[in-house]
Amino acid sequence: MSEESGPDFDRASASSPLFSRESFESIIVAFLLAFLIRNFEAEAFVIPTGSMAPTLMGWHKDITCDNCQFWYRVGGDEKNAASKRYINSVCPNCRYGNYLDDIGFSGDRILVSKHSYAFASPKRWDVAVFRYPEESQQNYIKRVGGVGPEQLRIYAGDLYRRAPSTLTWQIVRKPPEKLKVLQFPVHDSNYRSSRQSSPDWQQWIPENNQKWQYNHADSSLEMQPSDTLQWILYRHLIPNSDSWKDPQNNPPQQHLIDDFYAYNASEITSQKEKNSLTSYRQRSSFDRIAIGNHWVGDLTFSFQVSVNKSEKGTLAVELIEGIGRYRATFTIETGRVNIHQEVRTPDGTQVLRREELGSAITSLNTSGTHHIRFSNADDRLLLWINDKLVKLGKETHGISYHPPCAEQLAILVQQQHQDYSPVILYPGSSQSANLSVTVLQRLQQALDRLELTPERVISYEEDTDLNAMLNGLPSGTPLLLIGDFKNPEQLIERLHDIQQTTQLSYYGMGPCWPNHGVPFSDIVQLAHLQPTLMDFNPVRLGSSGSGATVRDLRITRDIYYVAQNSNNSSKSSDYVSEWGETNSGFFTQPEEWPLAYRAIRESVFELKNQEYLMLGDNSPRSKDSRLWYSGPAVVNRLLIGKAFFIYWPHGLRAFSRFAPFVPRPHKMRFIR
Repeated sequence: MSEESGPDFDRASASSPLFSRESFESIIVAFLLAFLIRNFEAEAFVIPTGSMAPTLMGWHKDITCDNCQFWYRVGGDEKNAASKRYINSVCPNCRYGNYLDDIGFSGDRILVSKHSYAFASPKRWDVAVFRYPEESQQNYIKRVGGVGPEQLRIYAGDLYRRAPSTLTWQIVRKPPEKLKVLQFPVHDSNYRSSRQSSPDWQQWIPENNQKWQYNHADSSLEMQPSDTLQWILYRHLIPNSDSWKDPQNNPPQQHLIDDFYAYNASEITSQKEKNSLTSYRQRSSFDRIAIGNHWVGDLTFSFQVSVNKSEKGTLAVELIEGIGRYRATFTIETGRVNIHQEVRTPDGTQVLRREELGSAITSLNTSGTHHIRFSNADDRLLLWINDKLVKLGKETHGISYHPPCAEQLAILVQQQHQDYSPVILYPGSSQSANLSVTVLQRLQQALDRLELTPERVISYEEDTDLNAMLNGLPSGTPLLLIGDFKNPEQLIERLHDIQQTTQLSYYGMGPCWPNHGVPFSDIVQLAHLQPTLMDFNPVRLGSSGSGATVRDLRITRDIYYVAQNSNNSSKSSDYVSEWGETNSGFFTQPEEWPLAYRAIRESVFELKNQEYLMLGDNSPRSKDSRLWYSGPAVVNRLLIGKAFFIYWPHGLRAFSRFAPFVPRPHKMRFIR
């Protein structure tokens, strides 16, 4: 399927059966919208491809999973849709292989405000239509990811920006309303199959046989009265082809949550090919497309809980990402919620740090059913109660936190240099005004908890005699670089020279290191945040008191931006290791994760004033700014307008062979 988005035309030919159907739709729609388009400065476009899926759908099919009844959409190649109507796909909820014999639907029809950018510049996260810089007759539609002047960096699935004349990278956080849009389904308890009644297939399991019970009748969770906090864990299980062949003897394995895109997981076949195929979910190709390429730790968990005002007790929700745990603890009697961050060793047995990040009073102390949504994305925690965003602490939009990079660095040193005392090098006052004393304290605290007492702690200035400071250290001693060095290139040059005689081992703090992006990889190993065994159970729900009943449990993941660019467009994975171009087995083998995370591919783009970086929501299948050979920028003169409304998301068929002309008003919506 071509990933070039050209929303200004429909690629079906006049001789295609699709043409008559789409022409019929167009006639109906034209009458409905003639007055609107005539009187308002708007223009209609059609989305032909899936580069913006699931926000905007290109050619696709609607599928209800035969196994769990979950409804989802899958894409394909519209140019060949007339002759190839048989499609295999994978359900994002249970990863069951589904087969559909039906013609597909053309893409969403949208309205674009042509004068939105005549009076104001595009904002980050807008969905914009523009002329393709390499072929100005072709129109594209993408989301604005970067706004110049700035440098934009794609690293580990997230976006980071650096303003002109600064050294520090800052993570780009999505506004809450955009975060909701850029979520992908992982698990929905309302849709389950009979196989999940088997213990080996159950995804919600009590911790240490505690007092939670799963109700198979309505997929709810019930906790019996208890004086202590009782936990139930979500277990992320992914079946493979062997599991579907023999469910009893080949149960699904525990699996990291990955960047799986249901829209991309399809194979289109002809009638002739269809007759020669064995069951799709039992073929080897199923395992290849049924999982993604990257671990995703940014998750959102939502559920409904029934509360009686007279009840006393505690409700706790915990999201796990690597060595970090993020917990919201509710006191039912008062409605108060307390937010904590806890950092543990990879095996989960030792607490390295625990601190309260914020608190608030919520409506959870009122009787009735409450809908709770707790999110950890972009190094920020967000909480909604009954779809209302809760103000946590001083921040309107949740609580921003620093990821546990200092602790990850300490753990890496322990794993690789347990018999050495490390040396810490941080920038002195003339080198950086932005050194976080907290980071230094956290690193020293973590080293102390891991029984690694620093040999030396050095404040680095440009006139510091590093040779003297590092003299006499045993070969292989780890040197830990933290802070925002004013002239990192000069520092690295000096360390290169010292390396020739001392043979020290150099380490940096991965995404938390402000100087990240300078080419350190030849001598400095970065402590990238990576998954642990705890990420097999990334969502935990706890309760104490008179008991609780929760239902409608849903887990979604955040978008993962792939760090592709015009120089590595053939690379589908960001892992620079033997796993670089394969996903087979990686997500189930913890012993391989440190190897994969020794180096993470990243891409950096430079934007001048009034230049914009455009990204597709379907990052693995989007030909966007990352991959343009002419450069990543879209300038003002190429902008057409802002997409704001889906007016025809494809209709329903009154009968199986008729055109889908029955409108679906509930699917018409504003574009966020």
